[in-house]
Amino acid sequence: SRSRIAGASAVPSVGCARVSMLGRSIEHQVGCGCPLPEFMASLDRDHGIGNVILSRHGEPVSLSDFVVPGDQLTACPAPTRCVGVAEAGRAAVPAVHVTVLPEDISGGSSALAWSELRNSGCVSLQFDVQHASVLRASANCRALLSSVPSSALQLTLATQECLVSSNSLEVLCKNLPPQLASLRLLFSRAQATQRSLASLPAGLRELVLLEMHLPGSGMGASGAVELGRFISRCAKLRAVVVDVSSSMLFAEGASAICRAVAADVQRVILNLSRNELGPSGCRQVAQDMRRWGCSSLGINLSENGAFGTCVRHLCDTISNMPLTQLTVRAQHCHLSTSEVEKLWQCCVSLRSLTEIRLDLAGNRAAVGWLPPAAWPDSLLRLSIDFSENPGFRPALVAPAFSGVSLSLLDLTVGLRGIHCMSETASFVFGAFAELRALRRCRLDFDRIRGGSVPVLIRGFTHCPLVDFSLSAWDCDLRDAGAAAIGEAVASWSLSLVQVSLLLTSNGIGAPGARRLASGVAMCSQLSSVHVEAGWGPEPFVWWDLQGMRQWLGEGATAVASLPEI
Repeated sequence: SRSRIAGASAVPSVGCARVSMLGRSIEHQVGCGCPLPEFMASLDRDHGIGNVILSRHGEPVSLSDFVVPGDQLTACPAPTRCVGVAEAGRAAVPAVHVTVLPEDISGGSSALAWSELRNSGCVSLQFDVQHASVLRASANCRALLSSVPSSALQLTLATQECLVSSNSLEVLCKNLPPQLASLRLLFSRAQATQRSLASLPAGLRELVLLEMHLPGSGMGASGAVELGRFISRCAKLRAVVVDVSSSMLFAEGASAICRAVAADVQRVILNLSRNELGPSGCRQVAQDMRRWGCSSLGINLSENGAFGTCVRHLCDTISNMPLTQLTVRAQHCHLSTSEVEKLWQCCVSLRSLTEIRLDLAGNRAAVGWLPPAAWPDSLLRLSIDFSENPGFRPALVAPAFSGVSLSLLDLTVGLRGIHCMSETASFVFGAFAELRALRRCRLDFDRIRGGSVPVLIRGFTHCPLVDFSLSAWDCDLRDAGAAAIGEAVASWSLSLVQVSLLLTSNGIGAPGARRLASGVAMCSQLSSVHVEAGWGPEPFVWWDLQGMRQWLGEGATAVASLPEI
């Protein structure tokens, strides 16, 4: 059956990916699993689209990622390095990333700097606000947005742990430029009221992408109604990404936002977690979603009470969508075993899916069995998280994954806090041992004993990985385990671009840390490194390859004299 599944794959070896940029859309031929740097080079060569940042359904595509036929990507001009206001005004490039400090707002030279930025002619502009005082006064908010040139089609306003008051948000909403095709308001802390959200423009007629992060804003149901009214008035919207978690929406507010999304929006990512929706609210959300026609869906209903009774409505809604990418997050929702099985069967039964992300952590469900599934032949990305479900039985569930397409390129498995951790290794081997095309692999578990972790990782050494992430807490690795992991990582020395190894509380001393670092240091293509090992007050932590190699150089003599572990 495995051979049949591999041969019947619906993913062509060569096809086209769609790239949209500033209203322009092109079809570009690509092979299955084409590395991103290679794809970008051919994009520049064949279409003159160079020096851009690519994103896939709202998330930036990293250099370790890949592109496949049928991918829908959004491109924006790559910004210059993060510069100050005065420097940004003289950048003369299509994209500018500006760091805004308090001194940029006040002072005699600031007016000239903002004027230069207004005349820069850039098409993509990002403001990164570093201090709360920048947006405290209404005049500052007006100065910030009045500096946006009329040529700008993409605007991002991000804050770094700065509180945006409701008055400041109101001024920002009133002064949004009307010509925008892409608007991203990324606020880590904001106070939103009905009045401030009612100040959003009557409709940004050219807006195609809307991304708003307002977690913990306290907007309530009345504020959500105003936000929904704004979304419904943007007639050209094709992508909506909204995070309104912990905002006291209740059923009425969540329903208002869902009803505002038009049927022709292609990508919807909606975070409604921690809004006290309850069973009736989650059921209403599922019913409101039935009119959506999106191909990419992400819905987060975590921590909204025992909403398990609405799983059937949610599954019926999802089953009738023309989806190619699906993300469902339902953490701490008191789902029963039967409800987990129902949601599971719904996700794997959609034949056109290329990506499935299913996060069911913290439901305390006794998942001892899942029915074998006829997985989509087109599946390329799979992420599953059954953490904190004590009754989860990895060995018994493994057969449900036996039909996963052998062309899978991206795998994430989360299994923290389950009782049968001894079965985790056999689960991963039984479910994914035959995969040969994996490019990205992320594993997250804890308390695995008996030396299973190194053995488990060696099972992936035959894959051409470019991105490998391992979080293994309290697995009793010690020096021998760290050395074995280092050897496994070294086997990807010619392909690995990103690596993250979080191995704390494993009894790893200096000898094991050196052998682990030696294996990582052999990977010459690495651009991103995060390694934590050891224990006690001074663990071994590296954030870059240069620092790791420098540390190894200082201890080279000691490494050479170590006996084999």
